[in-house]
Amino acid sequence: MKKLVFIFWIFLLIGCQSISSFNAHIDKEIPADKLRQDVDYVYKKLKKNHVKLDLYLPQDSIDYKFDSLKQSIEKPLKPNDFYTKLQVVIRDLRHGHTDLIPLFRKSEKEELKRIKNSVGPFGQLSTFWDKDSLYYIGSSQKNLDIKPGSVILKIDSISPYQLKEKYKFSFYGDGFNETYFENRLNRNFFNYFYSLEAQTKDSILYTFSYKGKPYQKLIKRTFQEKKEDQKQQKDSLKVVIPKIKEQKKRIKKFEFSYNKSSKSYAKTLSFPTNDSTFAVLKVSTFGYGKYDDDYKKAFQLIEDYKVKNLVLDLRNNGGGRLADSYQLFSYFVPDKKEFLGEQLVVDASSFQRAIVDIFPKYVKPLAYPFSLVSHVITSKNQKKENYIKPALSRIKTTHPDNIYNGNLYVIINGGSYSASAIISSNLKGFNRAYFVGEETGGDANGSVAGLMPNYKLPNSKLKLQIGTVYLEPNYFQTDTIGHGIYPDKEIKTTLEDRLKNIDPQLGWIISDVKNNNEELLQLITKN
Repeated sequence: MKKLVFIFWIFLLIGCQSISSFNAHIDKEIPADKLRQDVDYVYKKLKKNHVKLDLYLPQDSIDYKFDSLKQSIEKPLKPNDFYTKLQVVIRDLRHGHTDLIPLFRKSEKEELKRIKNSVGPFGQLSTFWDKDSLYYIGSSQKNLDIKPGSVILKIDSISPYQLKEKYKFSFYGDGFNETYFENRLNRNFFNYFYSLEAQTKDSILYTFSYKGKPYQKLIKRTFQEKKEDQKQQKDSLKVVIPKIKEQKKRIKKFEFSYNKSSKSYAKTLSFPTNDSTFAVLKVSTFGYGKYDDDYKKAFQLIEDYKVKNLVLDLRNNGGGRLADSYQLFSYFVPDKKEFLGEQLVVDASSFQRAIVDIFPKYVKPLAYPFSLVSHVITSKNQKKENYIKPALSRIKTTHPDNIYNGNLYVIINGGSYSASAIISSNLKGFNRAYFVGEETGGDANGSVAGLMPNYKLPNSKLKLQIGTVYLEPNYFQTDTIGHGIYPDKEIKTTLEDRLKNIDPQLGWIISDVKNNNEELLQLITKN
């Protein structure tokens, strides 16, 4: 028993030292020659593993940018300062899945335990960027006493605008699209940008301005209150029962595949107008859940309720499993044996490396024998490009029960990315849906993703994620290079919409349905 306790304390000590040394490395300046070595390391990895590296930027321009970067590094830099230089070049490649990841400070286990089930000073605020100003929209917390529509001038002593300018190269979609950056900026500003500048805090002093008058507010971390005893819980249930009965007439909202970490559902089916013939299928992600079962249940409900107008909401769906999006596609366009076009790779060896490198070091020896299959499934097409088969998007059936043949609207925005962009492109290729919203963040013609190993740079310890397989939609291509699927009806969310809690895209669709689908029917060819 004493030996077990001793071993436990040894591992605990190692873990604490590991966190301490990691955080110390963030503040350590790396010699210039070591940083130049990291630049060479990155470029070598990209050339060996990244297919279509020059899709958006000519090869000679890529060479020039990496050479110029090396020459510009003349003095020691901290890892995240080096990140601000190297990430600019990575961004200029314009492959959204290929990304350089900065170093975020780690917290000790005791600290993580302390703040578990709490809401920090950032998580309490709902905000929105309009042009170059960050606005406060509202909060789930009571008694914050902040006026909605206030401009956030400072977070402690840091200007939101300055942070935005410093890290504006951090978020980018595929190609030359701008909607992805705007979308990520609104969703991840605090937990990404500010976290690189300061440690996690229990309180932050905000400086606001409302109608030209500045004021300050100290916002503190809130901790979850202790649970009420069983008797109080039972009593509270008695209070809410009459309210539930009063709302019985409303059509139930159906939710599928709950995720504990994100505290959200992968898919939901709702009836916002309380008309059973009009439904919204919100697919938040293709990344988790039992999609086969979820879609079976959802489309059985759609048939049972005799839905005539369905809205597929793909806003902020950053992608995930290709098979998930393919299975959803089959409910709208059945019997299509391929979801993707040719899946291009640099060569068989690059795909083999990707198979091995997605695993941790201690598993790689076990993965190596399986990776040899890459040399069997890789072939050359007529252009002498290397591609792999079978498809990375295989599903059980392309003709599921309860296929939906009614009117279909799809809402998209800059957060509709990767697998979301591919299903959007394929639906567009069959003229199957009417698109509302804004340009997708993912390229309409496809993107380099697939297996995406992470490589730790030897000196700065930054991580480089590399897309290794070019995935293109099988049923749609456009001559417009480096842009997403454009909506048939462009509607952007404004500051006023957020302040009034209005969904302008869904509102427009509801109006079109009331007008007997006038806009949709002008565009969609009936099968």
